[in-house]
Amino acid sequence: MADWLDVLKGDKSIDEFQSLLSESAAQLDALLKSEPQTEQRVLGILGRHIAGTVGPESWDAMLKGLKYPLGDELTYMLAWLVDNADETAEKMTNLREYASPAVMSFFGVILGVHGEDLQRAHDAWNQLPGDWSSISREIFLDQISQTHRIVVRVKKFSGDEISVEGPPSSIVTLTTSLLITLRLIGQPNALPEGQVETLLDAAVRLIAFLGKKDRLIEILDAQEQESEASG
Repeated sequence: MADWLDVLKGDKSIDEFQSLLSESAAQLDALLKSEPQTEQRVLGILGRHIAGTVGPESWDAMLKGLKYPLGDELTYMLAWLVDNADETAEKMTNLREYASPAVMSFFGVILGVHGEDLQRAHDAWNQLPGDWSSISREIFLDQISQTHRIVVRVKKFSGDEISVEGPPSSIVTLTTSLLITLRLIGQPNALPEGQVETLLDAAVRLIAFLGKKDRLIEILDAQEQESEASG
């Protein structure tokens, strides 16, 4: 019989998963009846470990704490619910077929209070503290001089925040340097395909914004001719 760790790893059959979902829902229902303070205990543990700033170690510390009131399997069941934010609502719908109103209420409260915290903690899990988790941008226009100033803030998984600011010309220089750095990796497959598609889409939109489509075609033609000549 599969357990929730198997589910998290993707090692399960449909029949095993449905059986596990039913058994775990019944187990949690019994726990909530025998230990009415379970919900408050879980909320307290989540509040201690993941409310506010989270880091790469927060997820494991949270799971370790949750195992005291919930046990291993129910803790990993909660982890399954939030391991992909895009699927959480669908998972809750599937769970409703097997779970009592008390179980659905329990998970509803947990996700309502700490859903975003759980997702941030999961995203930060096993990331390097120096990796960045989010980016924000502000663009200012001086009405007198009619000059722009751009501020880019980068938040790291460690909770630290750095900012880069300057006129558009300096941001262009920085962006060019970053693109050159990507090429220095030397292995295109080191870049995730989904992120490459996002990069290409942003580049195409920038070229259209600049009105430089014809210039791009000229550059690509020149590079192709250069490649043929060297080949």
